[in-house]
Amino acid sequence: MQNLRLSLFLTSLLLLSSSSQAELKEMQISGVFEMEAVAIQSDSNGNSNDLLAPALEIEFYTRLTKQISIAFTLVAEDIGDSTSNTIADDAVINFRLGASTLTIGQSTLPFGRYETGAINDPLTLLLGETSETAFIYNRSTDVGLDYSVYLYNGKSSGSPVAKESLNDFGFAFNFNIDDWSIGAGYINNLANSDSLLDIGTTVNEKVAGMAMHLAFHFDDWHFFAEHVMALDDFVAGDLNGAISSKRKPTASHLEVLLDLEEDRYLSLNLSTSSQAVDLLDYESQFTLTYATMVMQQANLYFELLSAKEYNGNQDTILGVKLALDF
Repeated sequence: MQNLRLSLFLTSLLLLSSSSQAELKEMQISGVFEMEAVAIQSDSNGNSNDLLAPALEIEFYTRLTKQISIAFTLVAEDIGDSTSNTIADDAVINFRLGASTLTIGQSTLPFGRYETGAINDPLTLLLGETSETAFIYNRSTDVGLDYSVYLYNGKSSGSPVAKESLNDFGFAFNFNIDDWSIGAGYINNLANSDSLLDIGTTVNEKVAGMAMHLAFHFDDWHFFAEHVMALDDFVAGDLNGAISSKRKPTASHLEVLLDLEEDRYLSLNLSTSSQAVDLLDYESQFTLTYATMVMQQANLYFELLSAKEYNGNQDTILGVKLALDF
Protein backbone atom coordinates (compact mmCIF):
# COMPACT_ATOMS: atom_id res chain seq x y z
CA MET A 1 0.00 0.00 0.00
CA GLN A 2 2.80 2.44 0.88
CA ASN A 3 4.59 1.73 -2.42
CA LEU A 4 1.33 2.28 -4.32
CA ARG A 5 0.78 5.60 -2.57
CA LEU A 6 4.33 6.69 -3.37
CA SER A 7 3.94 5.68 -7.03
CA LEU A 8 0.70 7.63 -7.33
CA PHE A 9 2.29 10.61 -5.61
CA LEU A 10 5.33 10.65 -7.93
CA THR A 11 3.04 10.25 -10.96
CA SER A 12 1.07 13.31 -9.85
CA LEU A 13 4.35 15.23 -9.51
CA LEU A 14 5.30 14.39 -13.09
CA LEU A 15 1.88 15.37 -14.42
CA LEU A 16 1.96 18.64 -12.50
CA SER A 17 5.48 19.34 -13.73
CA SER A 18 4.64 18.62 -17.40
CA SER A 19 1.56 20.85 -17.26
CA SER A 20 3.59 23.74 -15.85
CA GLN A 21 6.58 23.81 -18.16
CA ALA A 22 5.74 27.29 -19.39
CA GLU A 23 6.03 28.62 -15.84
CA LEU A 24 9.16 26.70 -14.85
CA LYS A 25 11.42 29.08 -12.90
CA GLU A 26 14.17 26.99 -11.39
CA MET A 27 15.52 23.41 -11.22
CA GLN A 28 18.32 22.09 -9.04
CA ILE A 29 19.95 18.66 -8.72
CA SER A 30 22.45 17.99 -5.95
CA GLY A 31 23.66 15.11 -3.86
CA VAL A 32 26.37 13.41 -1.86
CA PHE A 33 28.25 10.11 -2.18
CA GLU A 34 29.95 8.63 0.87
CA MET A 35 32.70 6.06 1.39
CA GLU A 36 33.65 4.94 4.89
CA ALA A 37 36.32 2.72 6.44
CA VAL A 38 35.80 1.44 10.00
CA ALA A 39 37.77 -0.55 12.54
CA ILE A 40 35.73 -1.94 15.45
CA GLN A 41 36.80 -3.36 18.80
CA SER A 42 33.77 -4.87 20.51
CA ASP A 43 33.39 -6.74 23.80
CA SER A 44 30.35 -8.49 22.28
CA ASN A 45 31.53 -9.32 18.76
CA GLY A 46 35.33 -9.11 18.84
CA ASN A 47 37.45 -7.09 16.43
CA SER A 48 36.54 -6.34 12.83
CA ASN A 49 37.12 -3.83 10.03
CA ASP A 50 35.32 -3.00 6.82
CA LEU A 51 35.09 -0.66 3.84
CA LEU A 52 31.57 0.64 3.25
CA ALA A 53 29.61 2.73 0.78
CA PRO A 54 26.95 3.76 3.30
CA ALA A 55 24.91 6.16 1.18
CA LEU A 56 24.29 7.83 -2.16
CA GLU A 57 21.82 10.68 -1.87
CA ILE A 58 20.39 12.66 -4.81
CA GLU A 59 18.13 15.65 -4.25
CA PHE A 60 15.84 17.14 -6.90
CA TYR A 61 14.19 20.53 -6.53
CA THR A 62 11.90 22.26 -9.03
CA ARG A 63 10.19 25.60 -8.56
CA LEU A 64 7.11 25.67 -10.79
CA THR A 65 5.83 29.10 -9.77
CA LYS A 66 6.62 31.64 -7.06
CA GLN A 67 4.24 29.77 -4.77
CA ILE A 68 4.67 26.09 -5.77
CA SER A 69 7.75 23.88 -5.69
CA ILE A 70 8.45 20.14 -5.81
CA ALA A 71 11.30 18.36 -4.01
CA PHE A 72 12.24 14.73 -3.64
CA THR A 73 15.29 12.82 -2.44
CA LEU A 74 16.46 9.40 -3.60
CA VAL A 75 18.68 7.52 -1.15
CA ALA A 76 20.62 4.30 -1.79
CA GLU A 77 21.78 2.87 1.55
CA ASP A 78 24.38 0.19 2.37
CA ILE A 79 25.44 -0.07 -1.28
CA GLY A 80 26.82 -3.51 -2.13
CA ASP A 81 25.49 -5.08 1.06
CA SER A 82 22.77 -7.75 1.17
CA THR A 83 20.53 -5.24 2.96
CA SER A 84 21.06 -2.53 0.31
CA ASN A 85 17.93 -0.67 -0.72
CA THR A 86 16.96 2.45 -2.64
CA ILE A 87 14.08 4.58 -1.41
CA ALA A 88 12.44 7.93 -2.02
CA ASP A 89 13.34 9.42 1.33
CA ASP A 90 11.42 12.66 0.76
CA ALA A 91 8.82 13.49 -1.89
CA VAL A 92 6.85 16.67 -1.28
CA ILE A 93 4.92 19.53 -2.83
CA ASN A 94 5.45 22.91 -1.16
CA PHE A 95 2.87 25.69 -1.32
CA ARG A 96 4.33 29.00 -0.13
CA LEU A 97 2.40 32.16 0.65
CA GLY A 98 4.38 34.91 2.31
CA ALA A 99 5.91 33.62 5.55
CA SER A 100 3.80 30.43 5.50
CA THR A 101 4.52 27.10 3.81
CA LEU A 102 2.25 24.07 3.44
CA THR A 103 4.17 20.86 2.70
CA ILE A 104 2.32 17.75 1.52
CA GLY A 105 4.01 14.38 1.01
CA GLN A 106 6.59 12.01 2.45
CA SER A 107 8.97 13.92 4.71
CA THR A 108 10.86 13.90 8.00
CA LEU A 109 8.54 15.43 10.58
CA PRO A 110 9.73 18.54 12.48
CA PHE A 111 10.12 16.61 15.73
CA GLY A 112 13.63 17.13 17.10
CA ARG A 113 16.54 19.03 15.61
CA TYR A 114 19.39 16.46 15.92
CA GLU A 115 22.30 18.74 14.98
CA THR A 116 25.71 17.08 14.96
CA GLY A 117 29.10 17.32 13.34
CA ALA A 118 29.78 13.62 13.94
CA ILE A 119 29.65 10.69 11.52
CA ASN A 120 27.50 8.55 13.81
CA ASP A 121 23.96 9.62 14.68
CA PRO A 122 23.26 10.83 18.24
CA LEU A 123 20.98 8.69 20.41
CA THR A 124 18.37 11.45 20.35
CA LEU A 125 17.96 11.02 16.59
CA LEU A 126 17.79 7.24 16.89
CA LEU A 127 14.99 7.54 19.45
CA GLY A 128 12.95 10.33 17.88
CA GLU A 129 13.47 10.88 14.13
CA THR A 130 10.17 10.21 12.34
CA SER A 131 9.45 10.04 8.60
CA GLU A 132 5.84 9.96 7.45
CA THR A 133 3.46 11.05 4.69
CA ALA A 134 1.99 14.18 6.22
CA PHE A 135 0.49 17.65 5.99
CA ILE A 136 3.01 20.08 7.52
CA TYR A 137 2.26 23.78 8.04
CA ASN A 138 5.19 26.06 8.88
CA ARG A 139 5.31 29.78 9.53
CA SER A 140 8.18 32.17 10.25
CA THR A 141 7.50 35.43 12.09
CA ASP A 142 9.33 38.74 12.26
CA VAL A 143 10.17 38.27 15.96
CA GLY A 144 12.38 35.22 15.37
CA LEU A 145 9.70 32.60 16.02
CA ASP A 146 9.25 29.63 13.67
CA TYR A 147 6.50 27.12 14.33
CA SER A 148 5.08 24.03 12.65
CA VAL A 149 2.03 21.83 13.04
CA TYR A 150 1.56 18.52 11.24
CA LEU A 151 -1.03 15.79 10.69
CA TYR A 152 -0.30 12.25 9.52
CA ASN A 153 -1.40 8.60 9.69
CA GLY A 154 1.25 6.75 11.70
CA LYS A 155 2.19 3.14 11.07
CA SER A 156 2.17 2.26 14.78
CA SER A 157 -1.24 1.11 16.01
CA GLY A 158 -3.08 -0.62 18.82
CA SER A 159 -3.61 -3.76 16.76
CA PRO A 160 -1.61 -5.84 14.25
CA VAL A 161 -3.57 -4.19 11.41
CA ALA A 162 -3.10 -0.43 11.22
CA LYS A 163 -6.27 1.62 10.95
CA GLU A 164 -6.40 3.94 7.95
CA SER A 165 -7.10 7.12 9.90
CA LEU A 166 -5.41 10.51 9.73
CA ASN A 167 -5.36 10.98 13.51
CA ASP A 168 -1.68 11.40 14.43
CA PHE A 169 -0.28 14.88 14.93
CA GLY A 170 2.41 17.06 16.43
CA PHE A 171 3.76 20.58 16.64
CA ALA A 172 7.10 22.35 17.12
CA PHE A 173 8.42 25.85 17.71
CA ASN A 174 11.82 27.51 17.60
CA PHE A 175 13.02 30.93 18.78
CA ASN A 176 16.10 32.45 17.11
CA ILE A 177 17.40 35.43 19.08
CA ASP A 178 20.83 36.78 18.14
CA ASP A 179 23.27 33.91 18.79
CA TRP A 180 20.71 31.81 20.65
CA SER A 181 18.22 29.20 19.47
CA ILE A 182 15.72 27.46 21.71
CA GLY A 183 12.89 25.17 20.72
CA ALA A 184 10.63 22.28 21.58
CA GLY A 185 8.32 19.83 19.86
CA TYR A 186 5.52 17.40 20.67
CA ILE A 187 4.43 14.25 18.86
CA ASN A 188 1.39 12.26 19.91
CA ASN A 189 3.03 8.86 19.33
CA LEU A 190 6.78 8.37 19.72
CA ALA A 191 6.28 4.74 18.62
CA ASN A 192 6.10 6.06 15.03
CA SER A 193 9.81 6.96 15.06
CA ASP A 194 11.78 5.19 12.33
CA SER A 195 13.95 3.19 14.75
CA LEU A 196 11.08 2.01 16.91
CA LEU A 197 9.00 0.98 13.88
CA ASP A 198 11.93 -1.25 12.84
CA ILE A 199 11.45 -3.05 16.16
CA GLY A 200 7.65 -3.37 16.14
CA THR A 201 4.48 -1.59 15.06
CA THR A 202 1.96 -2.37 17.79
CA VAL A 203 1.39 -0.56 21.08
CA ASN A 204 -1.28 -0.93 23.73
CA GLU A 205 -1.82 2.86 23.72
CA LYS A 206 -0.13 5.74 21.93
CA VAL A 207 2.99 7.01 23.71
CA ALA A 208 3.43 10.78 23.37
CA GLY A 209 6.92 12.25 23.03
CA MET A 210 8.64 15.58 23.50
CA ALA A 211 11.91 17.05 22.17
CA MET A 212 13.70 20.16 23.47
CA HIS A 213 16.89 21.83 22.26
CA LEU A 214 19.15 24.77 23.08
CA ALA A 215 21.87 26.11 20.78
CA PHE A 216 24.35 28.94 21.24
CA HIS A 217 27.41 30.15 19.37
CA PHE A 218 30.01 32.86 19.77
CA ASP A 219 33.07 33.48 17.65
CA ASP A 220 34.17 30.02 16.43
CA TRP A 221 32.50 28.03 19.21
CA HIS A 222 29.14 26.26 18.81
CA PHE A 223 27.19 24.57 21.62
CA PHE A 224 24.17 22.36 21.14
CA ALA A 225 22.06 20.40 23.66
CA GLU A 226 18.94 18.32 23.05
CA HIS A 227 16.69 16.02 25.06
CA VAL A 228 14.08 13.61 23.64
CA MET A 229 11.73 11.74 25.94
CA ALA A 230 8.58 9.69 26.08
CA LEU A 231 5.83 11.42 28.06
CA ASP A 232 3.96 8.16 28.69
CA ASP A 233 5.03 4.60 29.44
CA PHE A 234 5.54 1.78 27.00
CA VAL A 235 4.10 -1.35 28.62
CA ALA A 236 4.87 -5.05 28.40
CA GLY A 237 3.99 -6.42 24.97
CA ASP A 238 4.44 -3.14 23.11
CA LEU A 239 6.44 -3.05 19.85
CA ASN A 240 5.43 -6.61 18.99
CA GLY A 241 6.63 -7.88 22.37
CA ALA A 242 10.04 -6.13 22.39
CA ILE A 243 8.99 -4.27 25.55
CA SER A 244 9.11 -6.71 28.48
CA SER A 245 8.25 -4.28 31.30
CA LYS A 246 6.97 -0.74 31.74
CA ARG A 247 9.52 1.90 30.71
CA LYS A 248 9.73 5.54 29.63
CA PRO A 249 12.77 5.94 27.30
CA THR A 250 14.78 9.17 27.09
CA ALA A 251 17.88 10.31 25.23
CA SER A 252 20.12 13.36 25.62
CA HIS A 253 22.81 14.85 23.39
CA LEU A 254 25.46 17.49 24.09
CA GLU A 255 27.91 18.80 21.49
CA VAL A 256 30.72 21.34 21.48
CA LEU A 257 32.08 22.24 18.04
CA LEU A 258 35.06 24.47 17.25
CA ASP A 259 35.37 25.96 13.77
CA LEU A 260 39.00 25.97 12.62
CA GLU A 261 40.56 27.81 9.73
CA GLU A 262 40.33 26.59 6.11
CA ASP A 263 37.00 24.72 6.31
CA ARG A 264 37.93 22.50 9.24
CA TYR A 265 36.25 21.76 12.56
CA LEU A 266 36.65 19.72 15.70
CA SER A 267 33.56 18.25 17.36
CA LEU A 268 33.08 16.66 20.79
CA ASN A 269 29.80 14.79 21.43
CA LEU A 270 28.21 12.97 24.35
CA SER A 271 24.92 11.08 23.98
CA THR A 272 23.18 9.20 26.78
CA SER A 273 19.92 7.28 27.13
CA SER A 274 17.86 5.73 29.89
CA GLN A 275 15.15 3.04 30.01
CA ALA A 276 15.89 2.26 26.35
CA VAL A 277 17.21 -1.30 26.66
CA ASP A 278 16.24 -3.31 23.54
CA LEU A 279 15.25 -0.03 21.86
CA LEU A 280 18.67 1.60 21.31
CA ASP A 281 22.01 -0.10 20.70
CA TYR A 282 23.81 1.96 23.33
CA GLU A 283 23.21 3.40 26.77
CA SER A 284 25.83 6.07 26.09
CA GLN A 285 28.28 7.07 23.38
CA PHE A 286 31.15 9.54 23.16
CA THR A 287 32.54 10.80 19.85
CA LEU A 288 35.49 12.95 18.85
CA THR A 289 35.36 14.11 15.22
CA TYR A 290 37.77 16.06 13.03
CA ALA A 291 36.58 17.24 9.61
CA THR A 292 38.49 18.94 6.82
CA MET A 293 37.94 19.86 3.17
CA VAL A 294 40.59 18.02 1.12
CA MET A 295 39.54 19.60 -2.16
CA GLN A 296 36.57 21.49 -3.56
CA GLN A 297 33.35 19.56 -2.74
CA ALA A 298 35.28 16.74 -1.03
CA ASN A 299 35.26 16.49 2.77
CA LEU A 300 37.17 14.02 4.95
CA TYR A 301 36.06 13.02 8.46
CA PHE A 302 38.02 11.19 11.15
CA GLU A 303 36.07 9.93 14.16
CA LEU A 304 36.68 7.98 17.36
CA LEU A 305 33.54 6.61 19.00
CA SER A 306 33.40 4.91 22.40
CA ALA A 307 30.01 3.42 23.26
CA LYS A 308 28.58 1.46 26.19
CA GLU A 309 25.80 -1.10 25.80
CA TYR A 310 23.10 -1.63 28.42
CA ASN A 311 24.74 -4.92 29.43
CA GLY A 312 28.00 -3.08 30.21
CA ASN A 313 29.93 -4.16 27.12
CA GLN A 314 32.00 -1.54 25.32
CA ASP A 315 32.44 -0.80 21.61
CA THR A 316 35.26 1.33 20.24
CA ILE A 317 34.96 2.40 16.60
CA LEU A 318 37.51 4.29 14.52
CA GLY A 319 35.94 5.63 11.35
CA VAL A 320 37.16 7.57 8.32
CA LYS A 321 34.58 8.94 5.87
CA LEU A 322 34.98 10.65 2.52
CA ALA A 323 31.94 12.64 1.37
CA LEU A 324 31.77 13.98 -2.18
CA ASP A 325 29.17 16.71 -2.82
CA PHE A 326 27.83 17.38 -6.30
